[in-house]
Amino acid sequence: MAGQSLNQVLASWVFDPLVPKEMAYNDGDLLAHYQVPLIDGDSIFMESKSGSYHKNAYSTEIWSENGYKWMNGQLTSIWRFTSDWTAAGSQIDFWEPVFHGALANGYIYVPGAGGTLFKLNKASGAVVKRINPFSGISPTIVVAGVPTVDGSGNIYYNVIQQFNAGVGVSFYAHDIVDSWLVKVAPDDSIKKVSYSTLVTATAANSWPSPKLTTRVSASLMKKTCRGRRVLRRSPSRYLVEQRVRR
Repeated sequence: MAGQSLNQVLASWVFDPLVPKEMAYNDGDLLAHYQVPLIDGDSIFMESKSGSYHKNAYSTEIWSENGYKWMNGQLTSIWRFTSDWTAAGSQIDFWEPVFHGALANGYIYVPGAGGTLFKLNKASGAVVKRINPFSGISPTIVVAGVPTVDGSGNIYYNVIQQFNAGVGVSFYAHDIVDSWLVKVAPDDSIKKVSYSTLVTATAANSWPSPKLTTRVSASLMKKTCRGRRVLRRSPSRYLVEQRVRR
């Protein structure tokens, strides 16, 4: 089946009105990650942003998921769901993290605060359930990255717990408290495992896996990259050369 020629704009929506300010604070560069539009038949799902942009904290922005539908040849806005998820860090630390939904099991799942996922009705955007792997909702716990779905409808996503989520505090000022891989089954049952457990079996002749109690000094680590010597700054205990203080 031949696809359409890329010579016609069928619809146009502004999903990030903060772009001018983001670029102004980043020397004309747009250093942000965005969701890929999710297509399901005649429906399209896409993130949008509002709030305000602050160079010292991404958390002043607001993220939403939007449901659109092709109706009479027009892409029509049907619903908008505003999440309480906020991105960790700031432009001082790294590019703006992504807010990303996932289609699975007849629903759309989007990140929420405290390491949670919102399970939304695709037709209306109504909340079916907030899926929470933790006992409460802590502002230090953040969904990180894009939720993924396997062939059986299980959803996998990463969660980190920051030492401090305060405005103006560098993400790299302290190591993370913990991080987890979370699995959500189609029946909403949850399993999670700490990455400190997943990486206990390290490769032969490599550094021993760090524990949650291992104290590591942030440093510049020399690394060979395609025959060249490069410097790489990586304060996390999971990435830097292990220097245990006894």
